[in-house]
This record gives sequence, C-alpha cells and structure tokens, in this order.
Amino acid sequence: TPGNKAYLVGGERFTVGDLLSALLIRSANDAARTLAIYHSGSVQAFTEEMNARALKLGMKSTSFRNAEGLDHPAHWSTPQDIAWLTDFILTKPEIAVRMSAAGEYIASLDGSHSMQLYHTHVLLHRPTALLQAGGPGDAAMPRVRAGKTGTTSDAGECLVSVVDQGDREYIVVLLGSQQRYQDMEQILTAM
Repeated sequence: TPGNKAYLVGGERFTVGDLLSALLIRSANDAARTLAIYHSGSVQAFTEEMNARALKLGMKSTSFRNAEGLDHPAHWSTPQDIAWLTDFILTKPEIAVRMSAAGEYIASLDGSHSMQLYHTHVLLHRPTALLQAGGPGDAAMPRVRAGKTGTTSDAGECLVSVVDQGDREYIVVLLGSQQRYQDMEQILTAM
C-alpha cells in the first residue's frame, strides 16, 4: 500500500481496535486496507459501502474510490461534508478517543510485533502558540483536542481539527493547504 503505513507484517493478527488506532493515529494506509477487507471482503465492496453510507449521512458532495483516501479522479469531498462526517464520528467513543490520542502502543495478538504510534496531527503533541500565550490553564483559549491528517499529491495537505474554546466546540477542515499547521495556527489566533 502506498503512502503512510504502520508497516503491518503479513500474517500477523491485530485487534480491530489496534488497526483503528493505526489508521486514526498514524494515518496508516495498510491498516485502512486491512480494515476494509476485514469489514467487507474487498476494498471495492468496502468503497461501495462507504459511498452508500456517505449518502445516508447527507454527504452529497463526496465520492470515495478507495479505502485509503489516495488520489483518484473520482475521489473527492468538500469541507462541509468532512465536517459533517467528523461531527458524526465523534459520537462514536472508539473513534473519538483515537482521534484525540497523541499516541498509543499496539501489538499483534501473539506479541511478536509491536509498535508505538504517534498521531500525525502535530498540534495534538504541543500547545498552540495561542495557548502558550494564554497559559495552560486558560479555558477561554482555543485548544486542538482531536483531529485527522491526510496528504496526497492532488489534495495537498489536509487537516481536520476539533477545537475546544471555552464551552464551545469547532470543527475546522483545511483542504489543499501547503502549510496546514501554520494555516491552523492562524485560525486559532483569530478565534
């Protein structure tokens, strides 16, 4: 599988939860492909199910062509659809916790292969400049608490960030960025 990987070893078995961690924390395309085949029997069948589910969720401006999110002329979405999807999946604790984790340790069921995963969304690893200015205890300052990254040649740098500010939550979707973290810092500073 091209792109970002967890470097899963063929023949080794992992729990679905650990594969979800590899997908959502590490952005591992090999985990996405493995989960698609496990869920639907093939990547093609999974992709068809993904498109049907997207329509049920009201994502009318989205078309999936593979499980990994890799470039394809008919694979596309909009910031609004991705924000709707993010809002929906955050209601699923098994997904929300992984989108918020800065890292996690996973191991194959027989214990022969293990790895430390680090979230690809770097703003989960460090305070934002704005948070540093406001101090760690300042609840009014915006804080990225969850997110997901994606990068391809055609799509550029993409970033979903769930931002808490006081008692409000915002979902920020950046598509086609050339400097997603600098762009996100600018948005946080303007909040």
